[in-house]
Amino acid sequence: MMLFGPPAVGKTTVRCTVAASDSRLFHNHMTIEPLLEVFVRGTEPFNVLADEFPIRVLAEAARAGVDLVFTLVWNGTDPDDVAHLRCCVAAAGGDAACMELRAGMTTRLRRNRTEEHLAHKPSKRDLEWSEANVREMEAG
Repeated sequence: MMLFGPPAVGKTTVRCTVAASDSRLFHNHMTIEPLLEVFVRGTEPFNVLADEFPIRVLAEAARAGVDLVFTLVWNGTDPDDVAHLRCCVAAAGGDAACMELRAGMTTRLRRNRTEEHLAHKPSKRDLEWSEANVREMEAG
């Protein structure tokens, strides 16, 4: 399953639901956080690996029969995002349910500051940047 939506919409709050199932959670910050240890966000090497790594994980999970719930920020009007999601679905074996999560800005800004959110996403601990990112992605 692919869960997508804007930042802080609640994608990682599915952790409890996934834990009660036979699925594994692979949230997008499992890719982002290690890359930020080496590369600056938005640089070419960061972007290339941030796109390629989840595709490889999805492909290997499909090959090994591991049922994944994968989360990502996705803009359905951006051709690059659409192409990336198609690659992710293909890597997962072509059989993936996609679900969009939605929440209002007030809820998302509150979630952006929760202890659990910050515990699993160290890059979000820069709250000034993180809140600006939530607002910018809403506008864009």
